[in-house]
Amino acid sequence: MSPRARLVDFLQTPERFDEVTAGDVFDLLAELEMVRVRLLARLFGFLATSRNDGENPQAPDRLLTAPDAAAMLHVTTRWLYRHHRRLPFTRRLSGKALRFSEQGLHRWLEQQQRQRP
Repeated sequence: MSPRARLVDFLQTPERFDEVTAGDVFDLLAELEMVRVRLLARLFGFLATSRNDGENPQAPDRLLTAPDAAAMLHVTTRWLYRHHRRLPFTRRLSGKALRFSEQGLHRWLEQQQRQRP
């Protein structure tokens, strides 16, 4: 099949798979993996957008550091670390690294303001 096997050629005429050489297999699998990764990235983009509940899908969520999130909440970083388990916008990156979803923080603040009499 060489010089360079292309996945699109085989998708259009599947009977050409009989012409595939061992070297072509690696090229085709690499191309197929690239398509798979792009489709997964697109899928995760759709899922993230659907979770934003109508928010601007072009605005990606930022992960804030503890000092940034504490400043937005008008609390100390120490308070934030003590209460992070009860805050729904907390994201644990690793065993010790915490970040805070900016969009989640804004939604939580709005919810807190609506609950006050």
